[in-house]
Amino acid sequence: DKTREVPKRDFGRKTHPSGSSREAENDTERVSSDESVEVKCPVPSPTSGTDVSLTEVNEIQPQVSPEFKIFTPDNLNLYLGIRETVPNEDLDCFGLPNLGLTCYINSILQSLLTLTCFIQELHNQLPVWSSHPQSKLFRAILDIEVCCFSNMKEEKKAVLSFFKKTVAEFNSSFDDDGQKDASEFLISVLDIMRSLSQEMHLRASNLGLTYKCPVAEHIALQMMSTRTCMGCGDQSHTVEDFVTLSLDLVPRGSEGHLEHMCHCGVKDSSVQSSFLTLPNVLILHLKRFKFTRSNAVKKIKKHIILSRELVVREEFTATKNRATYYFLVSIVSHIGSKADSGHYICDGIHRRQNMDIIDDSWLMYDDEHVSQTTGEEVCLWRERNAFLLFYEK
Repeated sequence: DKTREVPKRDFGRKTHPSGSSREAENDTERVSSDESVEVKCPVPSPTSGTDVSLTEVNEIQPQVSPEFKIFTPDNLNLYLGIRETVPNEDLDCFGLPNLGLTCYINSILQSLLTLTCFIQELHNQLPVWSSHPQSKLFRAILDIEVCCFSNMKEEKKAVLSFFKKTVAEFNSSFDDDGQKDASEFLISVLDIMRSLSQEMHLRASNLGLTYKCPVAEHIALQMMSTRTCMGCGDQSHTVEDFVTLSLDLVPRGSEGHLEHMCHCGVKDSSVQSSFLTLPNVLILHLKRFKFTRSNAVKKIKKHIILSRELVVREEFTATKNRATYYFLVSIVSHIGSKADSGHYICDGIHRRQNMDIIDDSWLMYDDEHVSQTTGEEVCLWRERNAFLLFYEK
């Protein structure tokens, strides 16, 4: 057992800690109470009551894809056992320290760690990427996963600093210490992982193995845009790859018009988008920021009803086969009124041993501070600040 000092905190309060009182424009240094209590973060023992059989594991795991491999019993006991046995007052051991305007990094990492299929695929592919010289980002994510079970703040800072530096080596826009857009950071991280796929496939082939990119396998999707001439009805199709789907806060539907000279001489065409493929994890980006006429960036605090369940009906898919059902597992929110300041937080589903999402247990991650909440409360609190929505199939 590792012992640490933490401030006394009231987990029974109904007022959310990052509500209206948290509308800060910049990340600020938090002041802890002088009054503190000693608590312990228990480590599960081999005889822990969280041990489960492989049969039980396969029964409780949501169906993500036919090839999806479940946690091994030992790995699952570590992942679930610690989260199940940590007392409420010591939830902060799941938090991540702010290195200085790095809340956008922490919120994205906490959301990614909520995605069981994505994290499991990282573990599954470890024999392939572990010896690759460019796999530092893969290793950093798993190191952060392990650190989320630790009270060692300095160790967490070191791992987070390494992660930020690794991303900056691929994308220099994240090299400085300024506040960044969480959506752009997420896309950058996922694109880096995808960019290494060709090399990973080659390495896997040399090792007599196969490689599955965690992003391509579980997060990436394809949209098909169909252009139809208003004159002769001639159609053309364009396919694009995405890792997030950006949505205007003012609904415009999927129908649009395009000026395009057709061979029949008519310039007007209609354009409609549909899902060609649907991922195991659907990430929606709500476009909260827009440019004004003076070229300034303004935040849109439009009220959005956040749905716990999402249904992609068959008419919105290119194959028109059947509807696909998703449930909400995480939200990244931006608190504040400006794009280059404010504060990012994450709310994520709290997966317990039985993977039961019916109990509606969620955690709110505000950098190193973590508190309990429910999915119902989160959807109410985040109606004006939700920025990224993570849905699992």
